[in-house]
Amino acid sequence: MKCGRFYSSVETWRYAFQAMEPPRRALWLGLALGAAAALTAVLSLVQGAGKLVILAALLATPLVIIAISARMRRRSG
Repeated sequence: MKCGRFYSSVETWRYAFQAMEPPRRALWLGLALGAAAALTAVLSLVQGAGKLVILAALLATPLVIIAISARMRRRSG
């Protein structure tokens, strides 16, 4: 952000999180913890193949974001 080059999604989120003031950072961490608790509850209720589909989507999403980010970085420079 400071040098004019494009950042990956992970770098952008890391910078934004570090730049946040502590109360807002605590809010985001609380939301993430709540989302993790809700996900755990949903996974405990879902049976069989549905659980596998949810887990596959959760595992694939970060990989897709990383791949898209890397591809955008290669195109930009």
